[in-house]
Amino acid sequence: MPLKILKKETFLKMIENSIGSKIFNSLLAADESGTIKDILNDAEFSCAFFVSNILTLFEFLPRPRATVKSLREELLTKNNLVVIPERSDDISSSIEAGDIIFWENKKHEDDTETEHVGFALNNSEAVSTSFKEHCVARHDITYGKSESGTPNRSITLILRPTF
Repeated sequence: MPLKILKKETFLKMIENSIGSKIFNSLLAADESGTIKDILNDAEFSCAFFVSNILTLFEFLPRPRATVKSLREELLTKNNLVVIPERSDDISSSIEAGDIIFWENKKHEDDTETEHVGFALNNSEAVSTSFKEHCVARHDITYGKSESGTPNRSITLILRPTF
């Protein structure tokens, strides 16, 4: 009897197994003069590259993306992803393992803002690239809470792959 590949279970295991990986830290590009640059800046801007590579392996995308904006725009056109409505009373009740999570923009000391994307491990933890740790890291689904109880980084969009 032939074995049946369990696509969703393999997808979830791949996300979990990515923790600690540096494989998505760099994307090298050359300008017209031939100067080579790491456009992800050694994991500073690698979250979309991480997420889109996993999604490409499972045929949710035709190719990886380097920016959160282009990734979000393309994912919102796909029939094999479902937008999960957020419940204002408890965001964690809307989230399942494997969901694609987009977080609000974060303002940095130099006044630049960055978007962020990753995967849910469960309803309280996520996995995304960490510019501080320079690898894929496990963290709280909203990066913890402030003293007032509000999320440190609010979730702006949840997409669920359908297998």
